Amino acid sequence: MVDGNGAPSAEDYTKAFDTLDFLIGAVEAETFQRLRPSPHETELPVVLVTGFLGAGKTTLMRRLVSGNHGLKLAAVVNDMANLNVDAALVAEAGAEQGLETLSLANGCVCCSQSGSVARTLSEIQNWAAPPEYVLIEASGVADPAALAGVVSGMSGVRLDAVVSVVDADAAEKGTDSDASRLIARGIGAADLILLNKADLVSPEHAAALERDLACMAPKAAILRTSNCAVPSELIFDPATRADAEHLPAEIADYRFSTVELVQRTRVTRQEIETLIGTLPDGVYRVKGTLMLADAAGPELLQGVGRRWDWTSVAVRDGGAPTGCLVVVYSAKIEEIAAHFSAAFSIAHRAQGLDLQAAR
Repeated sequence: MVDGNGAPSAEDYTKAFDTLDFLIGAVEAETFQRLRPSPHETELPVVLVTGFLGAGKTTLMRRLVSGNHGLKLAAVVNDMANLNVDAALVAEAGAEQGLETLSLANGCVCCSQSGSVARTLSEIQNWAAPPEYVLIEASGVADPAALAGVVSGMSGVRLDAVVSVVDADAAEKGTDSDASRLIARGIGAADLILLNKADLVSPEHAAALERDLACMAPKAAILRTSNCAVPSELIFDPATRADAEHLPAEIADYRFSTVELVQRTRVTRQEIETLIGTLPDGVYRVKGTLMLADAAGPELLQGVGRRWDWTSVAVRDGGAPTGCLVVVYSAKIEEIAAHFSAAFSIAHRAQGLDLQAAR
């Protein structure tokens, strides 16, 4: 695309910088991993938290690292200022949870700085006891799409989810063109979008924003929030019977519920992917060990929004497991049951808890 004078357009330059950003980060990631290969066989799950300046990313990070989820987390915080204010806030919130906090120089994860994230992830892979999840808070001016590409391209690293925090109040008042482009690029890479500060705008405007976001990110799940108040089960994978003896307790938020679906018949990988790609609105997390008609052994499916990832699972003593899925949702249970009815039936439901009402 060129302008009237035959020169490259602003869109051309943006695409060129995005490509350069990704290539630099990918080369550096491969270099670090070749020099220091991970000694661990399991993948390192990564959750990338993105959003423009002031949207509420650090608020979400503080909630996640201080939550009562029982997970060992490592937080990588990118701060725009010379003083690592964000890192200090996150470290303070997660101090009692045994959090490992890492601050990156400069704080900006755009351009060659994406290599700093690759280096940090490579170091975390080599810890004697790696965390169960790594949270990366991208700076407010980072390019989430390029960063996500670098993370997902690393060996032994699984990009579990890209969570984009959008400031509903700022979106209502409007932003300048540069900020709008950055926000749009972040939203386009997201699996889960938190329309934050929704309490500061009218329900009608929040609904209009949701429609716009759905057009910009048709595969993402969208959720209105105030102060990024979401249960950790929406960010981290829910447990299944393959992981624990019992299903998790009720979600500490009455808006959400979980349901365990038991597999009744074998289906193909493509049939499952079609189900995940066409989930009803209001489904946020899906995880389970499935028996596929076109796979030799059980496969672990992990999904957020309409993104999914497959991992082969070793057969445990006692033979092949029964396939099951755990779904975290706020939709109608009838819609969930109907959507999966061709191969699954409901085995167990857990309603969310209204903690405010219980006090």
